[in-house]
Amino acid sequence: MTGKRVLVTGGNRGLGLSVVKAMAAAGAEVFAWGRDEKALALAADLVKGVSGFCSFHRVDV
Repeated sequence: MTGKRVLVTGGNRGLGLSVVKAMAAAGAEVFAWGRDEKALALAADLVKGVSGFCSFHRVDV
């Protein structure tokens, strides 16, 4: 996945967070969207040790 960009809605918990972790570990540039700021902050902490780029944003789609 190196060189690929991935957008994950609902990326702050559950299945979405699992996808974020997997894509980041595979080397993708990951943008995770979610509605809950606290959950986004916790998710960002969980993904810190994973290789690749991850960016978390609060949005309501």
